[in-house]
Amino acid sequence: NIRVVECRLAAVLLAKSSGAAWSDVLTLGDALKLLKLTLAQGYRAVEENVPSLPLSFAAAAAAVGVDLDTLLGHLIKDRRSLFSAATLESLKLEPHKRALHVYSEAARVEEFRA
Repeated sequence: NIRVVECRLAAVLLAKSSGAAWSDVLTLGDALKLLKLTLAQGYRAVEENVPSLPLSFAAAAAAVGVDLDTLLGHLIKDRRSLFSAATLESLKLEPHKRALHVYSEAARVEEFRA
């Protein structure tokens, strides 16, 4: 699911931007815990550190500072079943937009429960 990949990429970019070990995060929740951020702080961190323009997988790998295979191995556990080579080249990821949505919805749920 592309939304899962976008969330994982946003988590990796958040960790990378703060100097943390990006390979230790898989989810946006992992990023909050590792970086010791609240939802509001995580939202701001996404706004400041995750590219707002759509990214290709190659651009995402460059942003993380790793080769494409390394990034794909972290983001997609069984990529053969999900993406063809043509899809990998043409797909544009929107981790910024996806992470902002996830964090804002999580904050809304948290507010509802309070």
